[in-house]
Amino acid sequence: MADRLRAIRPLRGGGTWTKLLEHVQVRDDSVGRVEWSVAVDSTVNRAHQHAAGARKGAGDGDELEHPVSSQARQPLGRSRGGLTTKGHLAIDGRGLPLSIVLTPGNTNDATAFGQVLDGIRVPRATTGRPRTAPVRVLGDSAYSAGRSGTFRGAGASLPRSPSAGTR
Repeated sequence: MADRLRAIRPLRGGGTWTKLLEHVQVRDDSVGRVEWSVAVDSTVNRAHQHAAGARKGAGDGDELEHPVSSQARQPLGRSRGGLTTKGHLAIDGRGLPLSIVLTPGNTNDATAFGQVLDGIRVPRATTGRPRTAPVRVLGDSAYSAGRSGTFRGAGASLPRSPSAGTR
């Protein structure tokens, strides 16, 4: 297992995974295999207890990073369960990721909806602007508030949340 991780480690930096995903997206779009009915959802992941408060540089290790600047760079949210981060994902009809956005775990899904859809960008195999607009957007009731109703002319299949008065 350690050998496999050592082989993957050099691919982390420099955007290698992003370039590989973009290559697959371009290839699939050029042959018409990207299904533009996009599904959006999120998942919450617990962060390790030492994820916040990283040490500054390689000095003597006694100086902690300022919490405000640390929070601005890291998608960590504090809740009753501890530190969490939330991954928002837009996928096509076949499950190919089109957009990934990380937010603090205590962020509402509807507030990240626009960012997730704005992140959809599939370059063309030849010249031309990248494709960014889905035909239809699918999501659960967490996305039924705010800007989620329509997006760039795409139809939306989002269940309506019951209002507070009808509960």
